[in-house]
Amino acid sequence: MKKVRIFEDFSGFKLLFDVKSFESRGRVSAGVSTSENVTLLKELETELKGNAGQVRELAYATICGESGHKFDNVPYNRGSDVNAGHRHISVKSSKFTLMSGSLCEGRTSFDAIWNLYSMKVASNEWTYITKDGTAYEMSKDEFKSFVYEFCGLEKESAKNGGAYKIRCKAESKKMLQWLEARVA
Repeated sequence: MKKVRIFEDFSGFKLLFDVKSFESRGRVSAGVSTSENVTLLKELETELKGNAGQVRELAYATICGESGHKFDNVPYNRGSDVNAGHRHISVKSSKFTLMSGSLCEGRTSFDAIWNLYSMKVASNEWTYITKDGTAYEMSKDEFKSFVYEFCGLEKESAKNGGAYKIRCKAESKKMLQWLEARVA
């Protein structure tokens, strides 16, 4: 497993994250002071929590060296969040859903859903991004271990079809220790 720090301070973060969306909302302007940078970084971190789209954009910018990439909601079996050469990376963050229940083809056990996912997934790498902006890059075997350790079987609401799915728990100290212990 490889660990990558996505942002240490606002100046590095600005290079990786497309701040134009924040500029358009009057949240940041060029030439802000250091104290304003720290405040803005905290605001950006807050916005990243639970916002998979921004997390994916941040990962794409880090891996590919460019920002502003817009993500489609591509099913797990048709594409990846980040495609950079031979790297096809699925980006995950706290409370991620492995795949929606509608794609689980009626499977009702954790193992059966994982096996379906594993057989059909288009990605060949996985990156879990923590709330503090640390990315842990994993192989398929490492990701499987992570999923089996920190995810559970859930049933979707009736309005969403009521099928079973695998969902990750909220980020915890135990999860971060587990990730850190496996860094090569």
